[in-house]
Amino acid sequence: VPENLSLLHMATLQDGRLTGKEIPAAIIDLAVKGYLTIERVTEKTLIFDTTGYRLIETTNQPVAGSMEQALLEALFSRGTAAAVNTAGIRKLLASPSVRLLPDFLKRSIEASLPKDPEQPGTALRSVKVSELKNRFYLKIPDLQKQAVNELVMRRLLAASPQAVWGRYVLWGTIFLAGAFFLIPIFELQGASIVAVLITVPIYFIFVYLMPRVTREGALVTEQLLGLKDYLQIPEKRPLQFHHPPANTP
Repeated sequence: VPENLSLLHMATLQDGRLTGKEIPAAIIDLAVKGYLTIERVTEKTLIFDTTGYRLIETTNQPVAGSMEQALLEALFSRGTAAAVNTAGIRKLLASPSVRLLPDFLKRSIEASLPKDPEQPGTALRSVKVSELKNRFYLKIPDLQKQAVNELVMRRLLAASPQAVWGRYVLWGTIFLAGAFFLIPIFELQGASIVAVLITVPIYFIFVYLMPRVTREGALVTEQLLGLKDYLQIPEKRPLQFHHPPANTP
């Protein structure tokens, strides 16, 4: 594996962006490096038990400003949920003003409140994977932006793929609009209109291909593709033999 590159760097280098498919592998990578632990959680319900997973922060922290540190903050950041005044709600539940509220309802409300990271004894943050469902995707553009900027600084990407795509889409839109503006002026016939329409998909195919890696980036990409082939061909069957699905590590 190339040194000094996180899993998110490698994914961005190959695709020019983060799709979200890389995140589960990146979470496991954080656990392997000791930055978090993954705990299986079984919750009992009225009908059947549900199994999920909880991510728990450890005292071992990655380098400040690194992709691993950014991913940890994205995982444990509560986003808009952080604005909930849990201490105030608990105080309200204990006040005489809600004495008519049934006890079981009070307990249900209190159990549903997120743990306040500012409370003593909860310095190590934790989050259920299910809690990330409707909010973590908002963090992916920021992770992508950091990964792209760092790859450009390390001279592995020639420029930001998003900036390149945006620039060529803008130019293409301007020229396309100009072409349709000129068609009635020069009284062009059907063949010319068809030619313009055929040009559009061809142009945007090449727009997608315009972002490029540097020479160093191409060498790292080839190294990653070689590693992928090695894992898929010589290592695949031994891994399946030694770690079958019922006995995975």
